[in-house]
Amino acid sequence: MKTNNTIMILIFIWLFFYINFSIAGFINLPPGEDENSFGDVVDVSGDYIIIGSSKNTAYIFKCENGSWYYQSKLISKDSEHMGRSVSISENYALIGAKNSAYIFARNEEEWTQVAKLNPDNSNIDNHFGITVSISGKTATIVAGQGKPFSEINEVYIFEEIDRQWIKTQKITLSDISSNRGAIDVTGNYLIIGSSSEKTVYFYEKIEDNWVEKQRITEGNNFGYSVSISKTNAIVGTPNGYAIVYYRDGEKWKEQTRLGSNSEDAINFGRSVAIFKNKFALVGTPNESNGLYTNTGAVYLFTNSCNTWVLANKIKFSSMYIDFGYYVNISKNYYISNSRIRETRLNAIYVQSLKSFQKPIIISGTITDYTGKLVPDMSITFEGANNLNRQFDSYNIFSDEMGQYSQQVCFDWSGIVKFEKDCYRTTENFSNVKSEIPNVNITIPKKPIISGTITDHTGKPISDTSIIFEGGNNNGYGLWESYNIFSDEMGHYSQQVCFGWSGKIIFKKQDYSSTENFSNVKNNISDFNKTIRLNIISGYIKDILGNPLPGIEVLFNNNSGSAFTNSQGYYIHELFTNWSGSIIAKGRGYKFIPFIQHYSNISKDYYDQNFQGSKINISGFCLNSTNKPISDVTLSLNPNDDTYITDNSGFYSFDIDYLWNGKIYATKKDYLFEPEIIEYNNLKNSCGNQNFIGTFSKIRIAGTIVDNNGNTLSDVTIQIGENLD
Repeated sequence: MKTNNTIMILIFIWLFFYINFSIAGFINLPPGEDENSFGDVVDVSGDYIIIGSSKNTAYIFKCENGSWYYQSKLISKDSEHMGRSVSISENYALIGAKNSAYIFARNEEEWTQVAKLNPDNSNIDNHFGITVSISGKTATIVAGQGKPFSEINEVYIFEEIDRQWIKTQKITLSDISSNRGAIDVTGNYLIIGSSSEKTVYFYEKIEDNWVEKQRITEGNNFGYSVSISKTNAIVGTPNGYAIVYYRDGEKWKEQTRLGSNSEDAINFGRSVAIFKNKFALVGTPNESNGLYTNTGAVYLFTNSCNTWVLANKIKFSSMYIDFGYYVNISKNYYISNSRIRETRLNAIYVQSLKSFQKPIIISGTITDYTGKLVPDMSITFEGANNLNRQFDSYNIFSDEMGQYSQQVCFDWSGIVKFEKDCYRTTENFSNVKSEIPNVNITIPKKPIISGTITDHTGKPISDTSIIFEGGNNNGYGLWESYNIFSDEMGHYSQQVCFGWSGKIIFKKQDYSSTENFSNVKNNISDFNKTIRLNIISGYIKDILGNPLPGIEVLFNNNSGSAFTNSQGYYIHELFTNWSGSIIAKGRGYKFIPFIQHYSNISKDYYDQNFQGSKINISGFCLNSTNKPISDVTLSLNPNDDTYITDNSGFYSFDIDYLWNGKIYATKKDYLFEPEIIEYNNLKNSCGNQNFIGTFSKIRIAGTIVDNNGNTLSDVTIQIGENLD
């Protein structure tokens, strides 16, 4: 080797600290091998790498336990320039030579040549084997006629059938000579690029034939480099961009365009590779590192939430040039070649995709202040990938163990809202590019606000309405309301959200008082409230000044009532700011005033007196000539009270206010009109409620004598009309 081991070790150490990635390294040529053409072309599949050398050789390397080891040297005795193109897929390796190509198969750890593939006319230098691609048991080989790298317009397709590699089809196009013919095959999908025609061709194997399904034409150098998977394809141009396509049924549609923000990214898109819909690789072999030109760079893009984002950019020191001239990618690794600036010898670089394959997960555990696991906490992720700012929202819940886990997009920024009962909090995230574990949430103890309600004398006030209105301040507010009442001892107690801010409204009748709170995190005890009481009092007497005991004084708006004592005195306590009215009621009295009104009382009111009087019904019982009828009985129904008229025929009753009932008059041998007088809700006294009586019998009396004047007995006397 021309480059001694000391130089290689120094280079490796320098690179370890310079480049921005985790597990990476260089593939070294086996001892004793010619390094002059080692690494002109490279490919990777699974844990295997193939490196071509135009000295009729290709080398197989295998990764074991994170390190790459030389496994096998592939040669063919009858080949010329074997190794000028290489491709590897699963257990097969395809190596291009001059006017031929060779297939090697792996049996356990041994690689054996199983086929030599030739063009239709091997006597003509038709560039057969200048570019190759293999996928499973399908091999594709570029060919053509003419001078070097001109008139390349053929793609041969060979397939293994019954352990024999047989040409099954040849595709002829107008010109794919630029970049020695850009092709790639994966499964039943084949892509062919022609930058001279500014066109790429998409083929699909249908039954036993490869059928052109679509062709796309773009700008200059479009199709210079191509790569395809079963779901996606990428087309590069050395003009500074690459286009990613996705397969939608029968059509390939543009998904996004990849580029670099660096002005030094010259020839971005010179080489491309894609793996499924997960990773895309773009080489810029002529990019400057700021000090030297053509140091090169490789851009790794990952598909996160249907958006292709830059996951890593690899740049080397000024010791290297043309990094990214060839790139390839597989499930676990990506590979590129470079050259040492001083010696122009190739250096093969490979990096693991392991760190980029991990899903980007935010996870943690929810517990309360005692350490108890909290299930069923609502956890909402709201944010977007920073490239296209497409907003996404996910809502999950903590499990029985209080754990949660959510995958987010690469380069995700947003907030996570945690909600449980009245506890709310948020966590902010920015440019998440790797797993974030242990985002744990501890739900703190809810604080309690408590106290006692008394009047100004210290007497407990029960049934005071205490309304809590407010929200949690920790992260974002959620308005909540609680309504409780003080107990018989005037006590109240309410648990609120941690970080609660709001107001407490104390209400008793028309009394109302508000207290404000902010960011309550600890218990607040003895938050007492004193409510002043005002007095309304007075006397209730009749029209003669006699006290009326047992009269009820009613206070509206559910403010209770009071009764007069033996002195006719009443007193009642009301809360400050009370508004309402009072009336006196009882024992059939009519009271003056009928009602008394008050508004927002703030002092004591004395001598709020009432005078009571009974309602009177009176009249005369007379005959038809207006002469008085004495001893007539007047009866009340339903009271069962009676009154006997005096010699003037007069009667009088005292009855209750708003009385309902009837009065009727009776005396032997008399009939009275009206028979009954009815009353409904009587509010005022009524006089002249007279009855007219008619005597119901006529007395005829006399003495029967004879002619001599002697009285006669036992004489029959007939009374009637029309007697003969």
